Order: sequence, then structure tokens, then C-alpha cells
Amino acid sequence: MLKTTQQSVARWESGKATPSVSALRDLATIYSTSVDDILGKNPFSEKVVTNTYYILQNEDDGFWGHLGLLGPHRVKSTWYPITEGERQRLWRHLRSTEDTDWFVFTSLNNRIVAFRASMMKRVWLLDDACDEPKGDWDWKTHWDDYAGLPKEVYRAMSEWAWDQVGGLDEFEDNNSPTLRKIALKHINDAGLTEKPEEVLAVLHHTKIHLNDGTVFDYEADPDELWSTIQDLELEAHRMLYIPSDGGEFESFFPASELCWIDMPLIDVEKAAQRSIEELEQG
Repeated sequence: MLKTTQQSVARWESGKATPSVSALRDLATIYSTSVDDILGKNPFSEKVVTNTYYILQNEDDGFWGHLGLLGPHRVKSTWYPITEGERQRLWRHLRSTEDTDWFVFTSLNNRIVAFRASMMKRVWLLDDACDEPKGDWDWKTHWDDYAGLPKEVYRAMSEWAWDQVGGLDEFEDNNSPTLRKIALKHINDAGLTEKPEEVLAVLHHTKIHLNDGTVFDYEADPDELWSTIQDLELEAHRMLYIPSDGGEFESFFPASELCWIDMPLIDVEKAAQRSIEELEQG
């Protein structure tokens, strides 16, 4: 499947050689996971996260079903594919007597979401084996990712879009012909082949929901998003700082008025890794 030799795989396994970036991404896609998980560098999970359906007592953390958030001033829920591990964490949080209102979870469709439980009109936990709830089921996003896609596919789509906008060559340099074909199929099926800017918006924008129903939608600074997640969990600040990526503008939001922040996982994950590496280096 990797279109390489047994000798090359043996050299990887023995530590005599290192797979290329494109080979690692192919390997991650075959196992429906990410390069970070394969290398043990996922900052949000000690288990390998995969889009394949979870198996009881498996060492991996796989697809379980969907989490639905029905926020204030909304008539339909927003649905996120989640793993069994995230389902268990959320269930414990919602039934807890602890004071922390905010909960942060990662989804399998490239989102990391922080929400204030007390502000939700309803929080759904829908097992994949259950029937769809009547009148409140619209899970579709731009991509055909009911159970999410391997993170490397989202990264490949992002590199394609950046190459189109900025004239770079990362898409070809970092991805095998097979992974490029997979990424382009998702882009084409979404009708976005001629709209690289929209691909970037889907993959990298953050949506900030306020209690009154107002939604702010823009590309936020990933490092500040990572700081925001930590601030929310600690309830550390009255105002939260979420500037745009690139410094076009700065934004402060009163923590008391926020109810839900939907962020791009591949960006926040990279920011978290940078932060962890800096701490480890002293």
C-alpha cells in the first residue's frame, strides 16, 4: 500500500532509516490516524486517535458517534464526530459537581471545541448505532467526513490551498501521489477546486459564539487560541485575547459573554506542541 519495498520497511523498523514525510503521511492515512499519533506526539491524547470505529478494550481511541451542541438562539444542533474516549470524558464532566463550567474536546473532523455547559440549550451524545434525531440532524460539512478524515488529509488539503494562493510547492513536496489524489477528490467533491481561499477558511477559521447569538468567524492566531483554551479551563481572565492570525487586528472578548468556541484542530495542535517543546527546553 505504501508502494515501497519490504527492505525499506525493515530499515524503518530497525531504526536504520527514517521514513520520508510523504511516507509517514501515507502510513497515517492507511491507519486512519495522524503522523503525530504515530510518533507519540499528540498533545491531546495518550492513546492513538483513529477515525475507524472503536473496539472495546482496544489500545486505540476510535470513532464512537456524534456530539451535538444546541447553543442559545439556535434552532438546530451542530454535530461533531467524536471518539469513545471523548464521550467518556464529556459524560463525566456533565455529571460532575465541580465548579468548572467550560469543557474542551477534540473532534475527528479537525475541530477542537470549548463550550460552556450551562449556556447550552441541549448537549447530545448520539451513539452511531442510534437513529438520527428527527428535525435536528444535519451533520454534513464541506467534506464527506461523517466519522472525520485522517488529519493528514486535512493537512494535505490545506497545503494544496496555500500553494494555490501563495505559489508554494508544499502539496507536491510533502504528499505522495496517492494522498494528493485523496485530498483533491474531497476538494473537488465539495465544489471548491476554483476556491482555494474558501478551502483555507473551512480548514483554518475559528467561530466564536456569544451568549446573544452573535458569531465571529475569522482566522485566529493559533498560539493565542491555545492560551485561550488554558485560560477558559482555569477561568483565569475577565477578557480573552483572540487576535487574527498575522496581526491584522486584535480582539478581546468578555469571558462572561462567551458560550462556545469552535477552532481548527491542526492549527491548535501545532501551537500546543510548540508550547510544550518550549517548556521542555526550559
